[in-house]
Amino acid sequence: MSRSVIRGFVPSAFRDARERVGMSRGDLVRLAGIADEGTPRRWELGQACPQIDVLRRALAAINREAEQKQLAPVGVCEVIVTDAATRYLSDWRHLALLTQPELGRAVGLATSKITRLERGQVALGRGDAARLAAALGIDADEVVRAWERARARPAGALA
Repeated sequence: MSRSVIRGFVPSAFRDARERVGMSRGDLVRLAGIADEGTPRRWELGQACPQIDVLRRALAAINREAEQKQLAPVGVCEVIVTDAATRYLSDWRHLALLTQPELGRAVGLATSKITRLERGQVALGRGDAARLAAALGIDADEVVRAWERARARPAGALA
């Protein structure tokens, strides 16, 4: 499984969301099925970045607590903040809280092709763009723009 960085993950926003619903790190670990209490601590201190599937579970646990307390839910855009005009395909996938294998299954592509598309290393066809757009909840033109940004990024920059 990939250990990629989630661009735009805001540690303090995640901590604030957890604390707003009155949830301790221990509660979060237990309710979200996280391996150990040190994991969310490292996220909140900016020492580590969550895997997207673990972040999805953590946000679900926080939002269950928010619902029980009749508080507003925490949106993914509160803890992952990126400018829409600079987003890559991987950013859109993170905002959809999907792993590469999950996105691949949703659109009928191999995980390796999702990886190469996110990095701008292979051509993006119209059919793939349309399927990706549907799975990510954005329009196909934005998929193309995000892919083009990945292709044009500077050497060494992560996509």
